[in-house]
Amino acid sequence: MKKKSAALFSVILITISLSGKEYVAVKTLMQQKKITLIISGNGTYQEYCVLFTLTNLTNDSVFVYIEPGLRLISTDTGATDIVLFRERKFMLKPREALNVPGYGFSAQCFKRAPSKKTLFTLGAPVPGYWMKLISLTNNQRFPATAIQQALWVLTDHIPLSAIYSGNLDEIAPLRQLIAGLTGDEVPWYSIQYQTDSLRLFTAKPERLSGVVDYFLSHTTEVTISVRDTGGYLIRNLMNEVMHNSGDYGYAIDLQIGKWKKGDYKIYIYENFPKIMKLYTFSVE
Repeated sequence: MKKKSAALFSVILITISLSGKEYVAVKTLMQQKKITLIISGNGTYQEYCVLFTLTNLTNDSVFVYIEPGLRLISTDTGATDIVLFRERKFMLKPREALNVPGYGFSAQCFKRAPSKKTLFTLGAPVPGYWMKLISLTNNQRFPATAIQQALWVLTDHIPLSAIYSGNLDEIAPLRQLIAGLTGDEVPWYSIQYQTDSLRLFTAKPERLSGVVDYFLSHTTEVTISVRDTGGYLIRNLMNEVMHNSGDYGYAIDLQIGKWKKGDYKIYIYENFPKIMKLYTFSVE
């Protein structure tokens, strides 16, 4: 019922008042034949990746509102759609033609980037829960690549661990939001993927990174190893290294491009073979 109400509200909300001026939704102005609109790509799929070319057909000024959350549908079936992340409000003078850049991100990770010749049409607003991502990224700064990966988790169900930054603390609010929307746990690690020119996301994992924490109440030897679900040793990361008591964090950096898909465990041993802590990760 809430989704239907939200959709109905977005349809009937035609105008927005700002500083005494009435800003009208771009789709409404087109339906009223007050403006023409051409939406084209600029050769990329993130941030300022589309261009709105508008012409005022009237002898009066019009105030245009382009809302965040609109999906732009690519007329090239091989190129990705775009979701707008930032609103635009501006005035068109009588008979004026104007180019306005649009800020958004790809909605289809398994397609390619739009070219400068790619054209788009106005689609429907995205689901309401996607707007939580748009709202967060308008209020906090995150790397564009991490925002893009977060959107792909929602649109194409790529793994949450694909939301990557060299500093996971920097994108923690982003990962936490997406985990809440998908019902998944926030992983302790992130995965980088191979790239190619044919599609935006290859789904071929290349590198896993993260930090495993552990606490020692006394001086002891520590061993850290990676094993598969059958207990087979994949790699020793630390072998019987003496530690004093205290808190520790060990940076994990694994090249996993040739690993089999499946679940793996990082074992932290105190005086091997006593298991002190376990961390699990998946290669998907």
